[in-house]
Amino acid sequence: MIVRDPARLPQEARGRVEVITGSHGDADVLDRAFEGADAVFWLVPRTIR
Repeated sequence: MIVRDPARLPQEARGRVEVITGSHGDADVLDRAFEGADAVFWLVPRTIR
């Protein structure tokens, strides 16, 4: 899971996922997050105006 602020992630979730700190808009963060993955579930955040 890619998050900007891991402290805001509920403790229950932290124990079930690998947490990568950063932004989904950063290619280096995506490379780290997807390393070794066989599949990816990509949920696009909605744009708030």
